[in-house]
Amino acid sequence: MYRKEEELMIKTSVIKEIHHRVKNNLQTVASLLRMQMRRTESREAKDVLQESVNRILSISLVHEILSHHDEESIDICVVAKQLLSLLTHGMAGAECRVRTSFSGNELPLPSDMATSLALVLNELITNAIIHGFEGLDEGEVRVAVTQAGTTCALTVSDTGVGMTLPQGGEGRKHLGLTIVRTLVEKDLKGELSFTPVAPHGTGSTNTVFYCREGITNMGYRVVIGDDESIIRLDLCEMLEEAGHVVVGEAADGVEALELARKEKPDIVLLDIKMPRLDGIHAAKMICHERIAPVLLLTAYSQQDVVEQAKDSGVLGYLVKPVSPVNLFPAMEIAISQFKRQEETARQLWEMNERIETRKVVEKAKGYLMELYKISEQEAYRRLQQYSMKKRRSLKSVAEAVVASAEQRRGGST
Repeated sequence: MYRKEEELMIKTSVIKEIHHRVKNNLQTVASLLRMQMRRTESREAKDVLQESVNRILSISLVHEILSHHDEESIDICVVAKQLLSLLTHGMAGAECRVRTSFSGNELPLPSDMATSLALVLNELITNAIIHGFEGLDEGEVRVAVTQAGTTCALTVSDTGVGMTLPQGGEGRKHLGLTIVRTLVEKDLKGELSFTPVAPHGTGSTNTVFYCREGITNMGYRVVIGDDESIIRLDLCEMLEEAGHVVVGEAADGVEALELARKEKPDIVLLDIKMPRLDGIHAAKMICHERIAPVLLLTAYSQQDVVEQAKDSGVLGYLVKPVSPVNLFPAMEIAISQFKRQEETARQLWEMNERIETRKVVEKAKGYLMELYKISEQEAYRRLQQYSMKKRRSLKSVAEAVVASAEQRRGGST
């Protein structure tokens, strides 16, 4: 158990360090572009370089926040507020005073989705600041994050002179609009609503609509374990309405374990108090066999129960009653963490395999050098040649050489 916790801590530290280094590299690229911008005479070139810097800093902001968190999810409201402040202070001219306002509650998203939305926000806010307040003394940019059922909306509006939406081939000339449409339609599977200027300049409103289910990748295969039939029915309907597939229902822990082994679902939802085998012990077995991530849904919130749940290896713990607002993000995070754990385990196995291969190859080279009085380079070349000729791995060839040499030595003694 302690070894698993240590490996998880190491993995978390490595992920944080990666985000930190990515952020630093992005900052370096932004610095290079800024230095080039200072040395450029063309106003148009300066504007293009500044737009590029802002896009890079938007991505950097996401990695900056992730470098300080243990989870690979991020509250888009935190990103939106920081980005709004960053762009307003960096771009608003002295001739126009730009106020800002933000509204919205916590909305955790996977990091890739947060990055896409950060870029969308950058384009919409930048567009509002640069083009929305020409000829005005002051104005306001508003950002709002809202959620109604499974539909989420990100709205950027301003009180400026407004703008018209490019039509036909003209739209392709506007890189910012192209970026926004591509990210919204392709990455977020959503849609963009643009409200153009009304008479007398009442500003413009841009809203990105996307479904919460789209964020959770949709279509997860789920096994549910709960001894209350009404709760199972409610969970089934909730999941199926969101596009997921319930591949098995269990009224006790033994049945839930058997279904998990049989169906190999994407995630298992378990109640703690169940007959025959409780949820914590069932979860421990599922996690030990690395079948799927487990999310515990329970009415118990006592600390000792939470500690037992932590020791079982589950990747999430929700206190009932659950709703789509807290269930779907928890599912997404649990599945994401499970995939990262599997990838880490695979990388550790490959690293150990490389070390073992290196050890046995070194041993085989030594035997060949001693037997044939050849150089280390020649010994390695012969191992490679035989490996390619026999279509066997270098490790298996080296093991055969070592086994033969040791057998010969044993026979001679």
